[in-house]
Amino acid sequence: MVISRTWAAAALFGLFLVSRASYTTVWTGAGRLDFGRDLPARAAAAVRGERLAADAVVRSTILLDEPLLRQDLWSSLFYLHAQPPLFNIFVAGLLRLPGPAPRNVQWINWGLGLSLAVLIWALLRRLGVRRGVALALTAAALLNPNAMWMESAVYPGPLVAAMLAAAALAFHAALVGGSLGWFAVFATLLAATSLTRAQFAWPWCFAAVALGAVAFARGRPPELRRRIIPVAAAPCLLLLAWQAKQFVVFGQLTGSSWLGFNLTAMTAGMRPEKAAMRARGEVSALVDVPRYSPPEIYRPYFAVPRTGIPALDEDFKSGGYINQNNLVYVPASRQYLRDTLRLLARAPHKYLANVANSVYIASGIQTDMYFLPPRQFVERWGWAALLAPFVGFPLIAGAVVWGVRRVSAPAGLGRAERLTMIFLVANVVYVLAVACLIEKSETVLYRNQVDSYLYALLGLALTERLARRHVRD
Repeated sequence: MVISRTWAAAALFGLFLVSRASYTTVWTGAGRLDFGRDLPARAAAAVRGERLAADAVVRSTILLDEPLLRQDLWSSLFYLHAQPPLFNIFVAGLLRLPGPAPRNVQWINWGLGLSLAVLIWALLRRLGVRRGVALALTAAALLNPNAMWMESAVYPGPLVAAMLAAAALAFHAALVGGSLGWFAVFATLLAATSLTRAQFAWPWCFAAVALGAVAFARGRPPELRRRIIPVAAAPCLLLLAWQAKQFVVFGQLTGSSWLGFNLTAMTAGMRPEKAAMRARGEVSALVDVPRYSPPEIYRPYFAVPRTGIPALDEDFKSGGYINQNNLVYVPASRQYLRDTLRLLARAPHKYLANVANSVYIASGIQTDMYFLPPRQFVERWGWAALLAPFVGFPLIAGAVVWGVRRVSAPAGLGRAERLTMIFLVANVVYVLAVACLIEKSETVLYRNQVDSYLYALLGLALTERLARRHVRD
């Protein structure tokens, strides 16, 4: 059966409309489709933006206080250490649109979700994935419960996922056509990703752009090779300027000041080690303080002066939620980092158990699935969420292993396709490594940002397998 492009587009658009109208959140990070009798009313409420809480913006931990986003954006951004700046700028732009903010966020998120589906379809087809396979995988992407949740929250995931999918497409287009314009799009999108999500640190961006430039320049005329240098350097210099500002103002080399807070989650199960090492003075009292506690909890440990800058001084944002950009979080996170590294060195086997928990979460559909005694685990999450990682892990590992083997034996692959596949595999490995080695609660949401790359690798593997079966038949 030949699937026409028009039929595929209509099917995917219809699936998008039905799934977004019937979606309902079950737990932070995931949801399901609900076709109950109240579906029309819930769909209308979602269109009005009522699926997002009225205080969704001020409640977000990664955003500055809403009044600062509206009235003092640029000065506050200068003193933003908790996160890179672009998502705050993005949300500040939405707040300036006419109409209620939750509705605007919902509509823009839906637009990003639909754009991501188009980009996944385009990426799969450009790389040579069969139309039927591309249709099935794009439909799977649309029905991903994590993607639907992120579209119903104030969260940078949909924006980052769309930028990364577009970056892969731009890289392939640049390699095929020798286009500096497409390479500029590729490099700009990578720098924008680093300036949006701290997980994509500046060394990642510099390495990806530099290696991409080398791959692009190889075999090109000398004039084109010379011109690629400023094209690749320009967005990287912008990123470097922001990072230099962070170092001068906060002494910070990372995109976020929260590294210590995130890594301390990997000390779960180390209570005996914490008590023993604290008694010997090898770690601080913070090992017994929950991460992201209110600023007043940390002040007895760190002498942080008042600065007169609301973004750094406020303990709580206007809605009563903790201001996690408070200046005391900078030394607190660094102390958590020092303590955590000492604990991990003392109990590496327990760290590996936490990494296994992170891999389990990253392979499934649900956030925060910390290991518990079996009966509690089943009662809390249910069988669907519990079994999903046992399906996801073989698919993820299989896609990565197939991709590595395929680019190592590139017979039948065009140069552009092979280099794009290397880019896809390297980024999947990078994201999963950062997610599973440093963080535990949101690893599935981190993975979701590069699901388009996994769909591309799976699509290519399935297309190749179908082609071989056709030859045998």
